[in-house]
Formats: sequence, C-alpha cells, structure tokens
Amino acid sequence: MQECLFVVKSFTYEKGSRQCSCHQTIRFEKGDRLHIVQNPYAVANRGWYVLVRKNEGGAFPMSAQFVQDLYDRRAVSTKMDIQLALNYHTYKINQALECKDEVSFRTHARLHARLSGYLEDSLVKGV
Repeated sequence: MQECLFVVKSFTYEKGSRQCSCHQTIRFEKGDRLHIVQNPYAVANRGWYVLVRKNEGGAFPMSAQFVQDLYDRRAVSTKMDIQLALNYHTYKINQALECKDEVSFRTHARLHARLSGYLEDSLVKGV
C-alpha cells in the first residue's frame, strides 16, 4: 500500500513518548506530502499505527487515528479530493466568466491555482 496525502494545513506530530530519548517533534508544512507506506498494524496497549514518510525522508510510525483526524479536519487531502476540488473550481470559473462576475472569477481562479500546485509538485516529484 502506497498512499500519498497532501498537506493542505500545517501541523506537528510528536513521535515517541516525551520520557523517551526517541521523542521527536515533526513539523509538516503546507505542500508537504505524507506517504503511507504500510498497512495499519496494532501495537499492544497503544492502538493502531501506520508506517509513514514525510516527503522523501525516512519512515516512522504514526497513529492511524491521528492520520484519520487530520483527514477529518481537512489538514490532509488525497489526490482525488484535490482533483474533485479542481473540477468544482473550473466549473465556478466558467460560470463566473459567463455571468461576468469578476470577484467570483478571481476567487475561484486563485483557489484553482493553489490546488493545482499540489498536483504539479507531485508530478515533478513522481507521486
């Protein structure tokens, strides 16, 4: 399983326990990619985890619930989510052109450009 999620809102993830020397805070910025490289696995008394990578970095475990919460809060999006949003904004751009609504046109054109940037970066980086 190789799934790529695109970071659309910045967030941090604390890896490991604060009492452990393995503790690390990992910052994800808008435009980063979160690659899920392994199916979920159970950790006794801790819950479900998935092995992930930030961009092209090394793999580390992340709580599956944390990933789900990120998706629910719309901090990360799938490629299909972005493609659907691009479809919507293309439709709204065309509608604004027909109605000669400059404000709506500018709004949707800006959002379309921002979203298409995620996919363009992924094409360059081979996602």
